[in-house]
Amino acid sequence: MKHLNKIFGIVMTAAIAASMLVVSALPVSAADNAWTAVTMPTTTSLTGSGLLTKAIDGTLYAWTNTATANTNSLAKSTDGGRTWTSVKTPGTTAGAAAITAIATSPSEANVLYIATGLSVWKSTDGGATFAALPVGTIAVAGVTSVKSLAVGLLGGSYKVFAGTDGGVYLFDEGVSLNNQFVLFGGLVANVLDVKLSPTFNTAAGIYALTSTGTNASLYVSTGGAFAPTPATIASGAGTTVGEIGFSADFNITSNPVLWVGTDGATGGIFRTTLGGTGFHLGANLPVATIDVTGSGVFGGAVTIVFGTTAGEVYTTFNAGFSFNAAGANLTGGARTAYVALANDYATSGTIFALKAAGAAGDETAFSVSTDKGATFSQISFINSSINEIDSTAFAANGDYYMVTSAAVVTPGAGDAFTLTATAAGTVTLTGAVAAVITTNTSGTSSVAGLTITFGGVGDVATVTATAAGNASWTGAATALETVDTNASMTVGASGVAFAMDMNPVTTSGNHSLWRNVGGKWNRIQGNVAAGMYSMLRVSPNYATDKGVYYVSATNVIMASNDQGITFTAQSFSPGTITTYVVLDNATFVAATSTAGIQRTTNNGFVWNQVSTQNAAFLVRSSDSTALAAVTAAGNVFTSADLGATWKAALSTGLTLANISGVTFQNGSNTVLYAVTNATGTGNIYKLDTAAATVAWGTTDLNTGTAVTNGVGIVSGVAASPVIYALGANGALVRLLTDNSASEDIAAATGVTAASGLFIVPAAGGNTLWAVTATKLYTFKDTIAVAVPNVAVTSFTTTTANVTFGAVAGATDYAAFVKAGTAAQKDYFTATTVGTVTVDKTALTVTVSGLTSDTTYTVSVFAKTPFTSLVGSKTFSTQPNVVTNPVDLAPAMGATGIALTPGFGWGAVTGATSYTVEVSTSSTFATLVGTKQTTTVPAFAWTTPALAYSTTYYWRVVAITPTGSSDPVVSVFTTMAAPVTQPTTPPGTTTITNTTVTLTSPAETTPAYIWAIIGIGALLVIVVIVLIVRTRRVA
Repeated sequence: MKHLNKIFGIVMTAAIAASMLVVSALPVSAADNAWTAVTMPTTTSLTGSGLLTKAIDGTLYAWTNTATANTNSLAKSTDGGRTWTSVKTPGTTAGAAAITAIATSPSEANVLYIATGLSVWKSTDGGATFAALPVGTIAVAGVTSVKSLAVGLLGGSYKVFAGTDGGVYLFDEGVSLNNQFVLFGGLVANVLDVKLSPTFNTAAGIYALTSTGTNASLYVSTGGAFAPTPATIASGAGTTVGEIGFSADFNITSNPVLWVGTDGATGGIFRTTLGGTGFHLGANLPVATIDVTGSGVFGGAVTIVFGTTAGEVYTTFNAGFSFNAAGANLTGGARTAYVALANDYATSGTIFALKAAGAAGDETAFSVSTDKGATFSQISFINSSINEIDSTAFAANGDYYMVTSAAVVTPGAGDAFTLTATAAGTVTLTGAVAAVITTNTSGTSSVAGLTITFGGVGDVATVTATAAGNASWTGAATALETVDTNASMTVGASGVAFAMDMNPVTTSGNHSLWRNVGGKWNRIQGNVAAGMYSMLRVSPNYATDKGVYYVSATNVIMASNDQGITFTAQSFSPGTITTYVVLDNATFVAATSTAGIQRTTNNGFVWNQVSTQNAAFLVRSSDSTALAAVTAAGNVFTSADLGATWKAALSTGLTLANISGVTFQNGSNTVLYAVTNATGTGNIYKLDTAAATVAWGTTDLNTGTAVTNGVGIVSGVAASPVIYALGANGALVRLLTDNSASEDIAAATGVTAASGLFIVPAAGGNTLWAVTATKLYTFKDTIAVAVPNVAVTSFTTTTANVTFGAVAGATDYAAFVKAGTAAQKDYFTATTVGTVTVDKTALTVTVSGLTSDTTYTVSVFAKTPFTSLVGSKTFSTQPNVVTNPVDLAPAMGATGIALTPGFGWGAVTGATSYTVEVSTSSTFATLVGTKQTTTVPAFAWTTPALAYSTTYYWRVVAITPTGSSDPVVSVFTTMAAPVTQPTTPPGTTTITNTTVTLTSPAETTPAYIWAIIGIGALLVIVVIVLIVRTRRVA
């Protein structure tokens, strides 16, 4: 048996070593396993912005201002307008003066000039700093403002041209001690824009766009006076702004075609050369800004993007033959749109647009298009605010969406909730509240003012607010109350104050739809009428179909297949939608308040009623095979074919009061969990639709723990159920197994009110999202996994050494040992035997006090900051080692032993018996007699008698209750046969003198020694023969 134990030990050691060759868990990031506030979209309160200008390296500049004094600033972005830095404008008082023009160097990315009033300032570090004094000032009577700037290098120095309402002025940095602008080219006019030709440093061309207020004219100078005959731009009356654009292949000699945009009664885009009349392209439009790329030759593939004073953006890709209005989402009304083409426009299709702010909250923004102007997303300078998050949706790939309200949120009249009697009696609404109360029973209940008299159990009263206010209801007659019709408030329990109306009412036109991709917010729809967006959803196949959906104010589901950029209305409404589930981009199941459950497979062209139940909740199993509908009263209906057909109620009278959220257990299509919104006594409930008895049952929450006014419940990925429920106070209850004690996770710092809980399940960590009035919080639970790589590295009869892998985010662990092969279920109910010591740093466990030759299972859990699933390993302790017998007699090599010898040996502790065997073979192939057993450490051999002068082998084995010793072998030789003496005849006596010589007999070599010598000799002979044969072959 001991030999078997040794073999077993070798095999176990190999298995343990192999199990340790597993890579341990990766470290967790600092943001995991704790609530983290999501960076919300950046909004502003700008009262002024504009002058979008692009440097040669793609850096963007703009002017901004707020209502706060001295906040005029130069804003700079190096990431395409996603983020901006700013510096106040220079001058005696920083930030006092507004910027009226910006120009960047055509050859040095960090050189730019700005105009404030009649002064021009220079920066050589990309706008970070400006010189203490302006490079020059236009001190000319009648000149009141600088409207444009143009700079170029010529002769080794910068020439700075300023277009003013009194002409073009030049500042030449090549002239020493110069600090004044001088009139250039003799042109005294109202200059709307001044530009230098792209070939200015080799073939100077200075262009000035002027206006008399009626029409515009384009003048050109090649370094001296402006040509007396300008090109005429017939823009009509009211021409006050305009801009000049050059195509990429402009050449003042061979291809002097350029483009002009102006406002005015007949303004628009004009194609012109150095003389004559500009050719008006397309419709009359109030153009303010323009950017051009591509070839300007006749028929060339020129692209023009331009913004208007009405806030519109247009593109043309065919030299103005046709115009394309930019897609929606350039909000902000009739505010001037400044535009610019990205340097890589040819490959990226990127266009920038800045709507000039005019007042705080005017919904203007900086927007970007990556599809050549077909659609825009607002990414910065969003002149709005977020006062309420109205709806959210989270995709499995990490994208998420939200609808917000911008205006001040005020309670509005009209929300309603119900009270259902659980006993006859009265209920009274108290507090500063105005409401209309009706009953829907047949004469058994009555209403007097704000007092309801219920005539019996089940009577229902509906309370509808006529004004906002705080109230409470008192009376033991009711306990089953619902949330309001918009599911945005919690009525509460008897005697507990609540807000009579929490439905947000906002200024029309101030709702926004936001999208976050890769941590970057885009406002993809803005300035939308109140009530247009509700019940955001994303497609279950979002990664491939990019589907986003919402319910419009007319109860039509709106569908987008481009991540929310554009939406298309479904054909028809199924009725007043209370909730819905998206199955794919054509199939939807909707619960309605008036028409039961409806289903469409063709994007709403036909809706079919599939159930008459008015469900409050519709949920889909994580394996996408089942749907469940739960009524406000807690009854459950299921569909095994994704809503095509529905089973009847699962159990007569199945109820659960105050349900505020329902979810399938992740990985199950039969188990549901629900949370309630009762104040202080909310709980998590479980129901298995496949059970013999279907009923809602409570789970095991910690003593004193409750889900306070539950607002949501979700289930995550784990080897066993993991459930999360969020209370209205922002606290999270985590339930790792359905019968385990719960764990409480405190609300995020500063959170006192939450409205929703969502999840993106993942094997590497379930990502939770908590929604409050104006913020989002995320929580990634990386500990809802089993402790990995549990291994028993060594063990004895009473001890074991255990190692395990780290759980990402865990800071402490616990281990438990129990007899048997089953792992323990959870940390809270686990028990242990012996003494267990855990080293949380070394990730080891030391166990002592075990029983020998016993099977145990060690179970390891992470326990801090909260518990994990179990990691386990089963092992068996070694049996007690039996001591080999010693002090054998006859001793090794003894001779002259009697033919009926007595055997003896030292007693072995714990031995209950011994076995003795005798053989003439060293292998004990055959025995002399039979195996003998004795209970004492001695044995007297009686039969059969041994032979004279014979070598014998004998062995003894000690036997204990837990094993046996190794056989201990000894060898002896029996006595020689006695010599027979001759017989002397009687009466005869012979006496002879005899000399006796005593000689010691030669020592006899034992037979087994000769056997060893013989075998050795034979092996030597074999080796010699092999060597000889090998040499002969060679």
